[in-house]
Amino acid sequence: MSEYIVSKDKIYNFLLAGRCECTIRNEESGNHFTYKIVKAKEQRDVSKTVYFLRVMYEYDSFRYAGLLIDHKDGKVEYLRGSKGHLNEESQSIRALLWVLNKAKAHRLPEVINVYHFGRCAHCGRVLEDPESILIGLGPVCRERVGVA
Repeated sequence: MSEYIVSKDKIYNFLLAGRCECTIRNEESGNHFTYKIVKAKEQRDVSKTVYFLRVMYEYDSFRYAGLLIDHKDGKVEYLRGSKGHLNEESQSIRALLWVLNKAKAHRLPEVINVYHFGRCAHCGRVLEDPESILIGLGPVCRERVGVA
């Protein structure tokens, strides 16, 4: 499976596009985590967007971690819920929240890269053109999630 680096200025939108599968890697330390972030189909509160979060814990095996909540006021939080397997102090959860907050403020350090696997983070289709591969979103989905 090929991996592609997401453009730094598009990472926040990529991660919360709705159907994201990615690896976040610290190139300096070599630490990395792989996530699936899927937008809940039913959104009950217009002041926030809810995502289901899965974290890879063994090779090719994902475990349900909990919920990511993207508040319209700019705050992103994690809730374990009753069926989640990771608490907010887990290194993988802390890393994801840190990357989301830094990416939103356009202050992500150069040593942090986000990799995608050649599929659109919104619809899951295979990406073919160079711009889509660089962003991690296809041309139609870029408009849907508000990425210029």
